Amino acid sequence: MVYLSSLFTTFCEYFEGKLNWSKMKGDPWTEAVLRFFEEEAKKENARPQREYMTLDLVWWGPYTELVFALEHESSHRDVTKILEEEVSHLIDVRARRKVGIFYPAVGDEDILVKNIGEILYNRATWGGKIPGEQCLFMLGFPTTRQRKPAIKFKAYFFDEDGN
Repeated sequence: MVYLSSLFTTFCEYFEGKLNWSKMKGDPWTEAVLRFFEEEAKKENARPQREYMTLDLVWWGPYTELVFALEHESSHRDVTKILEEEVSHLIDVRARRKVGIFYPAVGDEDILVKNIGEILYNRATWGGKIPGEQCLFMLGFPTTRQRKPAIKFKAYFFDEDGN
């Protein structure tokens, strides 16, 4: 079983200095992120599959159950669009581990995180809770490192109740 806190640390260490906000937008960026998670799937003895039910990547466990789902969106920063199109797809799938990677505007961070928690809470309240579910939402923000463009990732963890 993948531990999301360790996965976040590994992700940040792996991409340290590799992702450049101004040079790698779009497909090359997404491809690099997906390749990282495909390699992590193999370490977990899971079978990765891209583009499953509009999700960027899922991992299949040994009993053909979904054990992990990933949604990565670097093409838009609008909170409403992220919530309605990306977060909703990710939350709806029946996997116990989920990761969403998004790049909102710095001023939208709090409202995005608050809404993600509320969506999970409401789903749990109305009977759609997935026992043992854990979600990691990584938010990437432009910054500089040694005077070069870089990305700072922040992690937000949620359980099946939206806490």
